[in-house]
Amino acid sequence: MGDRSDSSNPFQWHKVRLNLPGSKDYDPTLPWVAKIRLDGRIACDLLIYVDDFRTTGFSSEICWQATRQTGSRCNYLGVQDASRKRRKQSQTPGAWAGSIIMSDGEDLVVMVSQEKWDKTRAKVRWIHSFCLQSQPIPFKELERVRGFLVYTTRTYPEMVPYLKGIHLTLDGWRDGRDNEGWKWVKPKEEMEEDMFSEAVYGEAQDSAPENVVPVPRLASDIAALVELTVPLQPPKHTIRSKASLSVAYGFGDASGQGFGCGVQVDERFHYRFGNWATAESEKSSNYRELNNLVLGLESWAQENLINHREIFLFTDNTTAEGAYYRGTSTNKVLFGLVLRLRKLELHHKLKLHVVHISGTRMIASGIDGLSRGDTGEGILGGQSVLSFVPLSQTAVERSGYLMPWIQSWAGLQLKLLNADGWFEEGHSAKGVYLWAPAPAAAEAAVEQLCLARHKRTTATHIVAIPRLMTAQWRKVLGKVADTLFTVPIKTKAWSYKMHEPLIIAIVLPLNRFYPWTYRRSALVGALEGQLRRVWEAMPEGAGAVLCKFFKQTSSLATMPEGVVRKVLCAAPRRQLPSSGGKKRGRPGDWSSGRCNKVSRG
Repeated sequence: MGDRSDSSNPFQWHKVRLNLPGSKDYDPTLPWVAKIRLDGRIACDLLIYVDDFRTTGFSSEICWQATRQTGSRCNYLGVQDASRKRRKQSQTPGAWAGSIIMSDGEDLVVMVSQEKWDKTRAKVRWIHSFCLQSQPIPFKELERVRGFLVYTTRTYPEMVPYLKGIHLTLDGWRDGRDNEGWKWVKPKEEMEEDMFSEAVYGEAQDSAPENVVPVPRLASDIAALVELTVPLQPPKHTIRSKASLSVAYGFGDASGQGFGCGVQVDERFHYRFGNWATAESEKSSNYRELNNLVLGLESWAQENLINHREIFLFTDNTTAEGAYYRGTSTNKVLFGLVLRLRKLELHHKLKLHVVHISGTRMIASGIDGLSRGDTGEGILGGQSVLSFVPLSQTAVERSGYLMPWIQSWAGLQLKLLNADGWFEEGHSAKGVYLWAPAPAAAEAAVEQLCLARHKRTTATHIVAIPRLMTAQWRKVLGKVADTLFTVPIKTKAWSYKMHEPLIIAIVLPLNRFYPWTYRRSALVGALEGQLRRVWEAMPEGAGAVLCKFFKQTSSLATMPEGVVRKVLCAAPRRQLPSSGGKKRGRPGDWSSGRCNKVSRG
């Protein structure tokens, strides 16, 4: 992509602009992370899906220049690029990677192709025909239809909850299912004899039947999908709009007896609280927490407070956050609440983010006391909402002791990367780099970390992010990291006033020998076990444990192959039966420099 400071380079960029929620100047109409040129426009970029390239630019001319440069350099490197196969630069470029992303100058939208939409409509109506006639459905064909519909819901997440009836129908023959296909939640000794799998399919089966009986909720789910797929043309799902869009911040917390929630809209904080009815108070805490959020949103939507807004809703319940982002739940009651959330988004044009925060932060915000009728603390007492929304603050900015503590075990050569460094310096071949993005920008930073690890395998990366908005970045970070651990709020580097723990990931250079990576090795397993004990007994000793780990991994880089494999493979040492008085090699013994094939892995 060339030198980013060269003015003649179509991929030039001057700085990375962060536009993050939680900051005073956050603009919902702009992207959260963007590379900006000297003239203030968004820079060109190159996107790759397997063997297909897409270039983006702010104008037709600059996009053509970026495409030409990409093709020329691919040809120079021996990768053929035929110019006759290129598509003309357009804001409606057509399908790519299963979806169509396009812009009409005002809105950035995503949709599917006409062919895929017609196929979706046909498959939904195929299931609907069986529901109308109350007939069993072929298992294998229904399984194929589900796979296709799951692929479609990547573009239209509003359809995700309505696939639950298909899931329950396909799994209804399994043991431990009730009459509606849900997993039986009672102990086995309390199971009734008329369970769904036995009542409908007879005795428990070892494999799926040829035809499956529709569960009761399948008809209503498919009816909803039929309604959503009524348009003959594929609908456009808005990602970002240039139209004026305001942001709102909401909090919700529920206890055994009461509930309370509030939202700030246009510098005014609206709140509601009350006591649960007896039937509600006897249900699970996960249900009360999520139900409190749903009731609050429905109330504010009826009052036209949050319509056509981007709202960040904070809760101290991890189940509520997880259920929302999955779009479904294995619990029947929680699934109904998730479905109501999705309907609110669809009917009131909401852009909803559910964020988990710690219980101590919820107490400090005053919302915890609101469930008991206390309206004089935290936000309700006059404090700014943004002071309880640290989505735009990095871990290093929040704690002055964090950087010295990481340097104490990572080495003085540690370099802290800013937003520009995520796209440039962090991709260097050598060095030890600290990635400390704000939680709202962590997804973009982790994506660049994955690219850097793939291109330069000799650098060391350390990532430190507060445990906020984890649904967007933690899973990917866990896959790329050699080890990932949580720093509790009981150390000098990360004190109690931080509220949420700190997540640290370490990405080590690849070794010269098999298995090349330290991930899942005995060395990493021992480190994680020691850290768990240290956090409980003596948190200040964690730095010494991590320092020892870094020295051990760096020394392995210069050791012979047999020693490296012995440490990283960590296969059990077992004595095989001897033959003819000769000693046989033992699996896991690489003292001869060779790996026994029997025990590899």
